[in-house]
Amino acid sequence: MTPSVKRPLILTALCATCTGLLLWLYTSGFLPLLRLEDYSHDLRVLLGRKTPIDPRLIFIGIDKDSYEDFLGEEDLRQAPVLKMMCERFPWSREVWAALIERLVQAGAKVVALDLLFPASGPGDEALRRVLEKHKDRVVIGVNFNRVPGEQETGIMRLPPPSATLLPEPASGAVVEDDRVGFVNVWPEDSDGVMRRARYRIAAEQTGGLLKPGVVIESLAARSLRKFGRPDAIPSTTEPLLFRYTGPPGLGYRPIPPHTIFLPDLWKNNYRSGEFFRDKIVLVGPAANFFQDEHATPFTRPSSQMLGPELH
Repeated sequence: MTPSVKRPLILTALCATCTGLLLWLYTSGFLPLLRLEDYSHDLRVLLGRKTPIDPRLIFIGIDKDSYEDFLGEEDLRQAPVLKMMCERFPWSREVWAALIERLVQAGAKVVALDLLFPASGPGDEALRRVLEKHKDRVVIGVNFNRVPGEQETGIMRLPPPSATLLPEPASGAVVEDDRVGFVNVWPEDSDGVMRRARYRIAAEQTGGLLKPGVVIESLAARSLRKFGRPDAIPSTTEPLLFRYTGPPGLGYRPIPPHTIFLPDLWKNNYRSGEFFRDKIVLVGPAANFFQDEHATPFTRPSSQMLGPELH
């Protein structure tokens, strides 16, 4: 065999060997290589193409624990629900009932509350009526958490919403109610950065919490389904890389909830509610006192992103 023929064969063999080695290191969980992949993904997030802001998504952010500093007597007279917002958080659940009702009446297709209601509370009856009345348009949150002392086994629990809000199904499985979606986000074990999202979780991934064959969907997936886009929900139950819209606070800017009830703002800012027509409206924390912030590939000190913005 001539040298001119040998050279390409040698190069091909070297490339094949290197490729095989890299694949073996990757599939065997070689940490430096996995971290290199994460860093390259972060670089693409920072410098590459972002997901465009979708005008069909609206974020109403709970940003203060009191509004009494800038709400006058006339405001409270025109919208009594504002008086409840002047109380310390958590507010009466009549606030969420009134907010859902106003948004649905304006034509919102889905109202998703990135909030947990594991125990009974003031205003439950009003919120329960609204959740039943608009059950085809509303989603509320539940949260997987580890059983104390079972960190290594992976055994989890899933506290359902209070029975004063949603009646427990006959089987006791909260996942049967399509008004419920999990709100957990799981960062990377290696560095705590959010790069992947889960849209569905299967029974075998919950340490025996769910019945075999059962799958529960996330708040985002439930919202898409009620929006009429089940085709947009990934079919896998594994975490998937996602692309950010922008740095924290520069994607979906929160709308303060009290503005929904002020007549002048409702008319002028939201065109008497037309602004919300055919939208998915996500309601959730927009202040750090909720402790719902997460590390992102945006590596500045302000890299913490609010949970609802991630959703």
